[in-house]
Order: sequence, then structure tokens, then C-alpha cells
Amino acid sequence: MDATKTTRIETYISQLDRIINGGDWIDESFSGKLNQVNRQKAFKQLIPDKHSIAEILWHCLYWRTVLIKRIQGDKLYKQITMATENWITLNALEYKGWDTLKEEFLDSQKELIELLSTKSDDFLDEEYEEGYTYDYFLEGIVHHDVYHLGQIGLLISFLEKQNELI
Repeated sequence: MDATKTTRIETYISQLDRIINGGDWIDESFSGKLNQVNRQKAFKQLIPDKHSIAEILWHCLYWRTVLIKRIQGDKLYKQITMATENWITLNALEYKGWDTLKEEFLDSQKELIELLSTKSDDFLDEEYEEGYTYDYFLEGIVHHDVYHLGQIGLLISFLEKQNELI
């Protein structure tokens, strides 16, 4: 076996790192986008009853937490928390605070990378529930994060345009 060959786990770790810190082909990252967002922008709902940047970031954090808990062996976390934690109220997020929310999101990255760093590629083929492997879950988290990163980018653009018009 070629010692320089990148494992699938290493590929996921690299993708997760680039989503947060940049360096991938889309040239966007959560760090780059979130550094453009202050408290006022984070909690602003441009359209009533549509998600703010803070709500989207929480939603990404929630699904990362579901994955982390599942890797740690907690098979009930999603079932117990989905209805109340997947999307929480804007008031609850404002109470938590923008800086705390960003910190928790970045902490989830560290925890996820640490967990994955202890795993081999065989882990990716394990089913976390019947018919669904960790490979499927990780690929989904990567896609989910990129999708919502795009939404955050659009919201930032709209908020900046709104400020120009005022």
C-alpha cells in the first residue's frame, strides 16, 4: 500500500477543514463569512419567518452535534432533540449570543476532527442505522455545510445591499 495515499477519513477531515478555514475551489469558508457578520446582521430576518444567519449557523451546529453524538455512541440524541433543537427560536439564539454561537460552531469542528482522527476508513463503512453508513453521514454533513454556507453568503450580500440603500 502506498504510504502517501490519502485515506477517506483524511479526505473528509480535509474537506471539513476547508469548509471552515478556506482553501477549497469555491474560495469561501465559514470563518471568512462569519467574520463579516456582527450581532446585528446575525439575528436580522430579512423576510419575516425566514431564517437569519444565526439560525442557519445553529442548524449546522445541530447536525454536526448529531453526528458527533452518534460517533460517540449516543443513538437517541437525534430522536430526542430533533423537534426542539434542529431549529431553535431567534430569541433563544439572541439570549445565547452571537459570539457564543460562533464559538460553539467552531468547537464542534474541533471535536468532530478529533473524533475522526481516531478512526480508520473501516469506520466509514459501519452503519449508524440500518442502511446508512458513516460515509453517507459525513458526505451529507459536508454537502449540508456547503449548502448553508451559500445561504449565509447570500444573506450577507442582501444585508450589505440593504445597508447601502438606507
